[in-house]
Amino acid sequence: MAQQEPVPPQRSRGRIGAIITAAFKTGIALYERGRERAAELGEFASDMMAEARAEYDSQQTVAGAADDPLPANEVVRLRDRPAREAGAPNA
Repeated sequence: MAQQEPVPPQRSRGRIGAIITAAFKTGIALYERGRERAAELGEFASDMMAEARAEYDSQQTVAGAADDPLPANEVVRLRDRPAREAGAPNA
């Protein structure tokens, strides 16, 4: 049978210990709230991306249905980036 070590008596935390404990509790609560907000933001961004993708696909379908093909070497300019051809690798 394993012997149990005697548990030393706990000292009172005192004022400093109570402040530190409260700070840790507050930090944990803020961390959890931040995780929730980040998850909500990620879900919102995912929804917006899906909606934009659906609109983009529907516009491409409409453009393709008119038998008006888009030029393969169309130059696409992105914000703060140099222009690249649409069919080029790394575009």
